[in-house]
Amino acid sequence: MFLYRQFLGMELRELQFGKVSKGRRLPVVFSHGEAMAVIGRLSGHHRLAVSLMYGAGLRVMEAVRLRVRDLDFEQQCLFGARGER
Repeated sequence: MFLYRQFLGMELRELQFGKVSKGRRLPVVFSHGEAMAVIGRLSGHHRLAVSLMYGAGLRVMEAVRLRVRDLDFEQQCLFGARGER
């Protein structure tokens, strides 16, 4: 409509516009069984990374940036970016 009004100097009388509401889109999430099936098919470093991501709720970049100093084996916990547990 902007094009027709501003540049072509024409009015569009026959067109009517209304607001369209977007449907709420729910995220697709694996069930526990599906996640275990995927992890069960992995091995080595990939299995370790995916298990940490699933078990600790890490995002991909958080898992990639994880260092040995971020792990506390005695307490079995991970430290955050600022050294927080």
